[in-house]
Amino acid sequence: AFWRAKGLNGMVMWRDPPALFACDVSKDGGHPAMVVFVGGPLALRWRELGDAALRAEVTARLKEALGADAGRFTDFSCRDWTDDRWSGGGYSDLIIDTSATDAEQTILAGAPPVYFTASELSPSFPGYVEGAIVAGRIAAQKMLSEFNPQ
Repeated sequence: AFWRAKGLNGMVMWRDPPALFACDVSKDGGHPAMVVFVGGPLALRWRELGDAALRAEVTARLKEALGADAGRFTDFSCRDWTDDRWSGGGYSDLIIDTSATDAEQTILAGAPPVYFTASELSPSFPGYVEGAIVAGRIAAQKMLSEFNPQ
């Protein structure tokens, strides 16, 4: 990946515009890949751009952050989550209400025999598939230990 050759990790979080984030998701050195997340009102605005303009906008932002090499990629695909009925418009969720200091613990406590878990509650990789796997394993262990005390 060209960004690694420059000593960069491939992670970019823009302040302007907010809600724009990119990260390195390369399988290995021979398969460089980046993913860009566009959220909030920015996602609603950019979805109206059309494919070519969206690609140009994302490419321009990556080139500003990582240099001209960011414009030389072999594939570009887009997944618009804004109308997805199961995700509520986003690929992930974050608890951002600063007054809800016990929100995660309340959700994790559940209401036995009903338990809740999600990738966002994972102690590692929250918001990602790996986080969902970790959180699911933790919840399963918790349920097994409560149903089968030793």
